[in-house]
Amino acid sequence: MAASYYIGYIAKTHGYKGAMHIKLEHPLSLELNIEEPIFLEINKRLVPFFMEELTQTPDSLIIKLEDIDSDEAVKNYMGYKVYLETDQQAEKAITLEVLTGFKVVDTNLGELGTITAYINEKKNSLLVMEYKGKEIYIPANADLIQEVLTDEEEILVTLPEGLLDIYLDED
Repeated sequence: MAASYYIGYIAKTHGYKGAMHIKLEHPLSLELNIEEPIFLEINKRLVPFFMEELTQTPDSLIIKLEDIDSDEAVKNYMGYKVYLETDQQAEKAITLEVLTGFKVVDTNLGELGTITAYINEKKNSLLVMEYKGKEIYIPANADLIQEVLTDEEEILVTLPEGLLDIYLDED
């Protein structure tokens, strides 16, 4: 097996038909492919499992694994660590903390500024960008972040209309 990296752990059941809630260690910057396996650490070995269903949010995953069909079955896996194989878009699979220093390029406005910090909040993580001498807070979610270009150290975003104006009109 190729190298792997830890993404989080099975935190609780979700419903009663075998779905589970995975608490992510850090927000993922990629969308998982339901056709690729995830790996659970069982007895210090990584065991592949395939997903039947997947819902991804910034700080968690809700998944239904093949052959796990009840909340009782999920309880057998509670607390297990979850890993991804690094060849699952590994070059693109980065945590948002490493975006500090990346240029922010808006799909409509062009280059805006540079990420100066990452604020990891449970409900709404934020990227902090320096723009025209002001700190701008950008919600770190998949609706706004279009692509992360690691080689170019750029993050492509589509900011909501008026977001920058909120910060610039303070004077």
